[in-house]
Amino acid sequence: MGGHRLACDECDATTIHDHACRDRHCPRCQRGASEHWCERQRANVLPVRALSRHVRGGFVSRLRQAINDGKFSRLSDSIEPMLDALMAKE
Repeated sequence: MGGHRLACDECDATTIHDHACRDRHCPRCQRGASEHWCERQRANVLPVRALSRHVRGGFVSRLRQAINDGKFSRLSDSIEPMLDALMAKE
């Protein structure tokens, strides 16, 4: 990869700059691009509260019915508080 050193003629300060490897897995070379991508993705995500109460209610009622039918028996104890929170008043 390599790099180069820059030196100031006036104050003798030096800085070292690495050459970019341009590898998509390199945290140094692609950090800015990955942060920009994450920001764009966050802008497109809707918060759960943005869904109407009707849509949330349909989802919650179907999920509760599936739990009662025994399809998600492992989740029955831990998911109830989450479902209640989804249906709580804003």
